[in-house]
Amino acid sequence: MTRDFWNDAAATFNVFFTRKLHSGSAEPQAALFPLAGAAAGGICTLTGLVAGILFGREAAGLFAAIVLPLGCELMTEWRGLRSLSVYLTLRFRRGEMAEAVSRDLEFRREMTPIFLFVSLYLLRALAFGMISFRSPSIFLPVFTGAYLVRSGLADCAAEDFEPLLGIPEEKKRIPYGIAGAVVLLTGILSLHLQVLAGGFVLLLAAELILRIQRHAVIRHAGRPSPRLFEIDGYLAETLLLLAGIAVA
Repeated sequence: MTRDFWNDAAATFNVFFTRKLHSGSAEPQAALFPLAGAAAGGICTLTGLVAGILFGREAAGLFAAIVLPLGCELMTEWRGLRSLSVYLTLRFRRGEMAEAVSRDLEFRREMTPIFLFVSLYLLRALAFGMISFRSPSIFLPVFTGAYLVRSGLADCAAEDFEPLLGIPEEKKRIPYGIAGAVVLLTGILSLHLQVLAGGFVLLLAAELILRIQRHAVIRHAGRPSPRLFEIDGYLAETLLLLAGIAVA
């Protein structure tokens, strides 16, 4: 049982991160997506806490703003940032949604996507730095919530459509159980009521984002394509990072 769970978790992590884990013949499980988020958030939290101990809060915030967004992008091969910046560029040009989620732009020839690419990166860097300066523990609910959204998107489909990665009916509550447990443990271990309250606020924000995105996907596409899944997941993560500044 433990071995099977590890293989399922490893296969799930391999969906998102370039560093592949041995998973045998296991298939990724959308119900376990929040575990991948908790792992990413845990690494960010640990980095922020250690930097704060070694260098002080101000220097830790600067360190996190430089190191953490770069590390996150390298671990995902910049897929989310590239996809979202191209999508926003095409939508700003009043392109159709179908074109915006399928077309690529050449970054060397078109300056607009480069501008958006850099702006989004710097915005996320600011969020990483501010959260690390105020309360690094907030990274755990931020990323857990972001991957909870991805879990819901993977299971999202209109009638007559197959989901990208469906969740069996008996496992529908697992993503929420994982997310709730992570937030609860984070609040208990941090010994700060503000972290616990902020974590649940972020989960509520994640649920709101998921509902809006699911409605848009079903209305315009029927189900998310892999590209749209990447765009919406990264957008949710960025929004939750910004919300994390407010609750940290």
